Amino acid sequence: MKKFLMFTAKLQIILKLLKGDKMNTICNPENLLDKCILAFGKNRKNYPSLVNKNWHNFRYGGLAFLLDDWPEKHQPIMFCKLKEKSREEIQKERRRKAFDEMVEKMNKKQLIEIVKHQVEIIEYEENKKSKADKFEKIKELKESKSKLSIKILCMNFGVSESGYHKYHNNKNNLDKIDNRERDDKEKLLNRTKEIFIESGGVYGITRTYKQLEEEGYNVSRPTLIRYRRILGIKSPIRSSEKKINREDPKDTSVDIQNLLNRNFKPGFDNRTICTDITYIKYRGKFLYLSAAISLINYQIIGYSISENPNTELVMETFKDINLNNFDMIHSDHGLVYSSNDFKKLLDDNSIQQSMSRIGNSLDNRPIEYWFSNLKEEKLRLININKLEYEELLDEIKKYIFWYNNSRIQKILGWQSPFKYRQI
Repeated sequence: MKKFLMFTAKLQIILKLLKGDKMNTICNPENLLDKCILAFGKNRKNYPSLVNKNWHNFRYGGLAFLLDDWPEKHQPIMFCKLKEKSREEIQKERRRKAFDEMVEKMNKKQLIEIVKHQVEIIEYEENKKSKADKFEKIKELKESKSKLSIKILCMNFGVSESGYHKYHNNKNNLDKIDNRERDDKEKLLNRTKEIFIESGGVYGITRTYKQLEEEGYNVSRPTLIRYRRILGIKSPIRSSEKKINREDPKDTSVDIQNLLNRNFKPGFDNRTICTDITYIKYRGKFLYLSAAISLINYQIIGYSISENPNTELVMETFKDINLNNFDMIHSDHGLVYSSNDFKKLLDDNSIQQSMSRIGNSLDNRPIEYWFSNLKEEKLRLININKLEYEELLDEIKKYIFWYNNSRIQKILGWQSPFKYRQI
C-alpha cells in the first residue's frame, strides 16, 4: 500500500509539470500534497536534493505512461496495476510472442514434438500443477533426449528459462547438503558407538558429548541422545545395593590435622597423594584394594591387593611411587596410616601427613570417588566370581590403565589424566 501511495504522489507531481507548473512551486512544502510528502519524506535532511535529483525521471515516466509510449517490457509493476494488467500476464504475453516467433523458425520434427507436449501442458493447466512440477517435467523431457532446447521447452510450458535453471541449481545444492548431512550422520553414529565400546560401555551422554566435541564433531546433546537411542546404547545405572558396613579399624587417639582441607583442585601446585583401602567381595570372602591417587592430575600412581588390610598392603602401594614429587599424603584415620612403618616412610621422604576428620569420608573424596567408579564401571559389569584371582587382578589393572590414559574427567576440563599432565 505504501509503495502505491508513493507512486500516486509522484504521478501527481508529473501531472502538475504537464500543466506547466514549475518544480520549485510544486515542491513548496505549503502547496505539496500530503502524499507527495509521504513519497519524498519531508523530514529528511536531503529532502530538496532528492526532489531536484529525481524529477526528470518522474517526468519522463509520467509522459511515457500517459502517452502509452513506454516499451511494454520496461513497464514497472505499478504501471501494470494501473492499466489493470499484472506483471505475470504481461510476462506470459511476452513469452507467447517470443515463442510464436521461434515456432516460425522451427523444422518439422521440432513442431511435431511441440504438438505432442501440448497434451501434457493442457493436463498440467487443468490440474493446476506448480512451476516446480513443470520444471521437473522439462528436465525429464530433456533427459529423454528431446530435440528441443531447454529454452523452447520452457516457452512451451509457459515458464522462464532462468527460473528453470535457478530451481535445479538450488535443488542440486540441497541434494548435496542432504548427502553431506547423511554422511556426517553415519560418521557420528559410528563414532558414538566406538566411544561407547572403547569406554567399556560406561560413558553416558555428557562424557560422550565432550569426547565428540574434543574430536571436532558438531552435535547437540538432544541429537546425541537420539543417536544413542537409535544405536540402543544405555549406560549402566549406579547400583542401589545396601552398603555392607565393613570399615577398617580407626585410630582415634592420633591427633593429625586435616591439612588438605578439601583442596582437591588439580595442578602442579597441589603435590598431594590421597590414599585409602576398600574391599571387594569375591567368592564368599573379601579382598582389600589399597590405592593412591595424585591430585596433580588425578592419576592412579600406585595400588596393591591383599586378603588382609594390613600395613604390608599399604607399604606395597607406595613401593614404586617416587615420593620426591610430592609434599603431602592424605588418608583417613585407619590404623595402618598410624603405624610406625608408614610414619617412617613419611619421615624418610620429608612428607607431611594429613588425615580426614573422623567419620567424614568427603574429606578424602578423590580416592573414595575412584573406588566407586572402579566398582560401578568395571566390577559390577562382569561376574568377578567366575574369574580366577589372576584374571581379576588383570581386569583391575586394565581399568586403571584406561582410567589414567583415556577416561575424561570434568575436574580436568574433560581431559584424561595423561593428557592433562601434558598440557
